[in-house]
Amino acid sequence: MVHDTWSSVHLAPCPPSSCFVLTRSGIGLETSLQFAAEGARVVLSDKDATLLNAAVEQVRTQFPSSEAIGVTCDVSKEAEVKAMIDAAVDKFGRLDVLVSSCCVCRELGGAGKRCCAAR
Repeated sequence: MVHDTWSSVHLAPCPPSSCFVLTRSGIGLETSLQFAAEGARVVLSDKDATLLNAAVEQVRTQFPSSEAIGVTCDVSKEAEVKAMIDAAVDKFGRLDVLVSSCCVCRELGGAGKRCCAAR
């Protein structure tokens, strides 16, 4: 079930050939579920393959008529981002939308603080 925060969001119908690349958690996962509900093909990404596979399985289980694949990717590495996009195009023949909703954490002020919670 999609979180309540999305209950008022209504997307225009997606052609079945649409392909979207999203991250595997938070906004990316919720967006992928919304697009999958409309029949879009989605590519989820994360650097943690175990968590990524669980997210892909969630999309496939909730929306079996939508295609979903996972591509392991560390978005702080340009070559991996390019490979992720290539994987989407290789699998689905096109890429219509890329949602960049990830957090790349960096140390703040050298005091051991982080911009977000470490995974």
